[in-house]
Formats: sequence, structure tokens, C-alpha cells
Amino acid sequence: MMRLWIIGCVLFLTTSWTQAQNVSMTSADKDTIVFGDLIQLNYTLSSIPSDCKSIVIDLGKVRNKMYDVDSAFFEEFADISVERSDGTLTDYYDQSTNSLSIPTSALVNNEGQSLVVPVHVYSFGDFEITPARLLDQNDSILPLIAQSGSFVVLIPNHIQQDTSLVIADIKPIKEVKKPIWRLLMRILLGLIVLAVLWYFWKKYLRRENTDTAEQEEDVVHIPAHVRALEDLFRLRASRKWETGESKEFQSELTNIIRTYLEERYSIPALELTSDEIIELIRKKSLLSKTWSSILDDILHIADLVKFAKAEPDHNIHTDFLDKSVDFVNSTKEKGGNG
Repeated sequence: MMRLWIIGCVLFLTTSWTQAQNVSMTSADKDTIVFGDLIQLNYTLSSIPSDCKSIVIDLGKVRNKMYDVDSAFFEEFADISVERSDGTLTDYYDQSTNSLSIPTSALVNNEGQSLVVPVHVYSFGDFEITPARLLDQNDSILPLIAQSGSFVVLIPNHIQQDTSLVIADIKPIKEVKKPIWRLLMRILLGLIVLAVLWYFWKKYLRRENTDTAEQEEDVVHIPAHVRALEDLFRLRASRKWETGESKEFQSELTNIIRTYLEERYSIPALELTSDEIIELIRKKSLLSKTWSSILDDILHIADLVKFAKAEPDHNIHTDFLDKSVDFVNSTKEKGGNG
């Protein structure tokens, strides 16, 4: 009888201690998503202590459990981009620390809270969601019981390698006719080169009749779109994706686009990440939503090829080339030739 009484006391004290603790749980609205998809991360708190100043959600510490299996192929932490919207918790997002710091004054009450953060994930693997932390007035972490949720990110189907062994019949060779606009573009580029050569030749003739000490160097400015189109056509002619150089091809393609954005819109595109470029473009409303979305796809798929060793189909390379040419032609400065 005494033994049962002691066991009952221990269970009562353990239950009371657990209930007195703050519980922080995490979960996601989907168990599995595709690379780049939107997912809702849920942060649930049993209660908010009276001495709590703020709730901190660290999105930079969403750890990839597959990193412990293969650190060469998988990233340690998820590459997360917050889906921002007015009047929500995302107003408290700090990009420099990749975290949200939500003051308790912004909450309706100090009872149980369920905070939802919409994000896009640009890494693949099995990720564990780090629970929220509670900070007091001195920025010290308050004790709590943490329970972590998880979700899985898969590679998109259209860039997965085809491992099927089906043997198809050999198709007859078809003659591919080159589009007329390519010929016209080459003629136009040739005329531009001739114009530049003529300009320097005329300048050389004038220099023969002047004192060399009084000469001034004249620099010819080639429009950003002309330079970009010339580089894109050169890249298309190389057809590197057909010789297994997909990574080099995607690197050159994104470098051409970044250089064009930097010269056309005076933004440091060569120094920014893909997410930072898209965020800056949308913030300054430099492009339409359609071109912003297409540019987002091109830059992020290129990142996946360069850093995740993905191997897209050949038609993706040619499609991105065509879209890049259309993008340059559609966004060139008014009055620009080419």
C-alpha cells in the first residue's frame, strides 16, 4: 500500500512539472513537397509566460537530416525564402538573420498560440523544423519543452534523370531549317561591327591631321541588349548541353542575364544571390510579373544544376535560351537597335 502511495506521488509531481513547462511544437501542412513549392510551417506554443518579451523563429536552422548521411551532396540547412504578405507575421521577418522576432505585444493574448509562416524551400532532403524560442526582457532564452516536426523536399520530375531502359526505334534524319530571324540578327550584328570599324577608321584619318598631345580617347558605348544578344547567340552555337557540359552552359547563361540586368537596370546583379535579385526586382517593380516569374525559374533551375548536380532535359536548355532572348528584346531600352 505504501509503495502504491509513493508511485502516485511521483506521477502527480511529474505531471504537475510538465504542465508548468512551456511546450513548443512544430509541424508542416504537407509531409512532402517539390523543390521550390510553398509550404506552411506551424509553430505551436502551449502558453506565453508573463516575462516573455518576444518569440523568435529561426528559419536559418531548419536542418537537413540527410546531411549526416552524405554531406557532399546534401546541404546542412534548408535554403528558405519567406512568402511575404501585408498584415501577417512575415512583417517581422529579418532577411539579414533569416528569422522572425515577434513581440508578445503583437499577440491577442498570452494563451496558447499557433503561428503560421509560409515559405518556399530551395533545397532537397529530409528537414527538421526548429521549434520557436521564447526570450525574456534580457534576451535570455526561457525554458521550454521542444517537439520538432519534419517534411521532405523532392527534386522536380522534369529535371530528374531518366533511368528507363526502353529502346526506341531509330527515327529518320530530318532537315532542320534555321529561322529567318537568326539570319537577320547576324546581318544586323555584322552591320553594327562594320559601323564600329568605320567609326574608328574615320577617327584614325582625323588623328593624322592633329597633334598627338591634344588627342582624346573616344569610347564607343555598345548597348546592353546588343552585348547580351551577341553572347546568347554565341552560347547557342556552342551547344554545350549536347556534350555533357550542362553546368558550364547554365553558368554562362545566368552570367549573361546577370550582366544584362546590371547594365540595363543599374543593380549589382553579379554580386547578389538568385533570391536577392528577384526580391530586388519585385521591390523596385523593374519587370512585369510574367518576366519576373520566368527569370525566377531560369535562375533557380540554373542554381540547382550548378550546386545540386541535377541534369535537365535538353529541351529545358533550349527553352531557357529562347526565353532569355525574348526577355532581352522585350526589356531593352526604348530606341535601342537590335
